[in-house]
Amino acid sequence: MIKKTQFIVTIILAFAITAAGLTLFILHIVNRNGNEGNSRSSEISVPQTGKYESQGGGGYSEDDIYNNQEQIVPVFPLESGEVFIQAVNADVNMDGTYDQICALRQITDSRIYIVCAIQNPITGTYSRMQPLKTEVTQARTLLMYLADVTGEQKNSLVYSGMNTDNLQVLGIYLIEEEERQLNIKRPRVSFKEILNISADGTITVEEIPRSEAYDQGLVNGESFPVISYSSNQTEGSGEQNFNQVQRTYRWDANDRMYTLADEKIVSSQNSATRILRKLNEGGVPAFSEFLHGLWYKESSGDSGYQVFFNLEETEIIFKESTEEIFTCENISARRYGVYLITRNSLISNIRRLIDIEIIGPDEIRIRATDDVRLKIGVGSMWDGTYKKLKNFTSVQEENAAKIITDKIEKQESGWTDEAGNSYSFINGNYTYTNPMNSETGKYAVYMIQGEPVMQMKKHRTNETVFYLVDNSKEESIVLKEIIPSINGFTRTNSPSITITSGELKQN
Repeated sequence: MIKKTQFIVTIILAFAITAAGLTLFILHIVNRNGNEGNSRSSEISVPQTGKYESQGGGGYSEDDIYNNQEQIVPVFPLESGEVFIQAVNADVNMDGTYDQICALRQITDSRIYIVCAIQNPITGTYSRMQPLKTEVTQARTLLMYLADVTGEQKNSLVYSGMNTDNLQVLGIYLIEEEERQLNIKRPRVSFKEILNISADGTITVEEIPRSEAYDQGLVNGESFPVISYSSNQTEGSGEQNFNQVQRTYRWDANDRMYTLADEKIVSSQNSATRILRKLNEGGVPAFSEFLHGLWYKESSGDSGYQVFFNLEETEIIFKESTEEIFTCENISARRYGVYLITRNSLISNIRRLIDIEIIGPDEIRIRATDDVRLKIGVGSMWDGTYKKLKNFTSVQEENAAKIITDKIEKQESGWTDEAGNSYSFINGNYTYTNPMNSETGKYAVYMIQGEPVMQMKKHRTNETVFYLVDNSKEESIVLKEIIPSINGFTRTNSPSITITSGELKQN
């Protein structure tokens, strides 16, 4: 009986060993065939997620700072001299499997290169494609995403950013799959450059609504035109000329390229020309001062989109039904405006790239692009023309606001309200303390339609509150909560807060 049992166990083990060997042989054949015909690519296993250290030596301080804020790491080892900048995980070839779009830089070249790694849906390994050259040199301005710009139900790789000359550049690579061959188990991906332009104004990909049949994959859709604005150098007016050349590029299905379809001169308003001359002379500080304050989107009405700029404190607040607070990381002064790189104060891996064009003494055009890693579409609800809220000026420009600031900050013993809660104001920061807890934040005093208004932003929740300030009594200040609007401000139903000098309370 024992011998019979041993015999059965031996047979089972033999079958198991044979099956394991056959499995290894099949996998070997699959991997070997998958690599045939793809000698310029390499298969790489997926590394563990974690902090990535760039290879190749010294690197760039700008890239190192940016890289430390990223969580996505390359799925392939870098070659000698390559420096990692950023990566995006996305389905490049639309096979239902995540691939990777990776931005790199060579130590000997200031330009940024894009390397795509295509994942094999069966084995999970990645094939590194050949680098795609871009003209972007400022790493923080780089934006990469996938979009069907041609309308042919296939992805294109779109990138944009700023170059060494502070020009905006935009390029598009069409992504196509080569036909299957008998010795290749899956199609190979190819990239064809179909547009590469630069401009000292804005460049936008204009999204056009498409049909429901297109959304269902039944028909092709209309292609997206690309529109650029550049200074007009043909009139011979030099730096005094702020007219622009508007160029429209359209997809040519026959040539399989984007080609120049239209070109026209856009005249600058005299008022805008005078402002732009002054701002260009003053550089970044002048543009920051010009933008300071509250702007509202013309097409959205009184209760619509509003943007508050306080670039001196590196803060931008986007407000519609809710508030979004962004920290400005970089400001680039340009011929027709500024280019801002900002980061969401709550979700640090979301950047908002803001291109602002000055078109009048109290009018700007905003183009905002969110870098959300899985980009869908190219439009933004914040894009449009904005007007400045009248009589909304900075502390330095209004003596009445400065008097209030000096008054509340000179009280070293602080202030108290009727309930015994305490307040202190020091160097633009405030502290509020009650018996249960304490709260800190920033504050500033502005003038709206000739009235002093205090803005207070809580550090913990980023909530912003506005108060109309009554400074009629020497020993106290009355704060009445308001909501800023196009017509000035409106009062809320919240009770007023009267704060009194702490020194007076002690006496």
